[in-house]
Amino acid sequence: MHMISRRGLLPGIVGLTVLWLGVVRKCLNFHSFSSAGGDDLALKGWDIRTPCYEQERAPIFTCKRGYVRQSSNLTKRFDGGVTSIQSHPLRQHYWAVGSYDEKLRLYDARQMRYPVNETHVGGGIWRAKWHPTLPQKLLLACMHGGLVVLDCAGLSNKASITEEPMEVVTRFDGHNSIAYGCDWERAAPNDHFIYSCSFYDASMHIWAW
Repeated sequence: MHMISRRGLLPGIVGLTVLWLGVVRKCLNFHSFSSAGGDDLALKGWDIRTPCYEQERAPIFTCKRGYVRQSSNLTKRFDGGVTSIQSHPLRQHYWAVGSYDEKLRLYDARQMRYPVNETHVGGGIWRAKWHPTLPQKLLLACMHGGLVVLDCAGLSNKASITEEPMEVVTRFDGHNSIAYGCDWERAAPNDHFIYSCSFYDASMHIWAW
């Protein structure tokens, strides 16, 4: 991956990034699920069709302090805060979940007791973005680990997802600061361009991969 250009941004305008307030929320179109994660090492999910009691709705699953609890099952999970949740645009029951523990976990919302895939990417994951037209490509902003493009072959042909780590297609480590925001070229999605930015250097980068 190499840089095409670098553009300065107005101070305080981050562009592609979102201020981290301790909680990341992502509403999903897969049935009526909503999920949230945060610095408490917890990933929770709700079915918004269930009733509220005293203005609260109980989650249908909770991953907390390194473990996921569903019914009576406990399985080891997160070693850092949950930072990003992104449902797949075509197979919406698959969730890409990023964490400070430098692992990208792929969950199947139909079975949340454990991830179907786990890949170490070498940096805390602040943002995850599925490619708009290539269903197997996933872009990650990995903070001190730069930008990473992963390939999950099973998502391109509706085959079963294996437990083998996803392939790292390319990596860019040229940021002079922490990589926070990223997205694919969407006006012409078949062009291999990626946009990235950071809180600290007030600039946007355009990369070819």
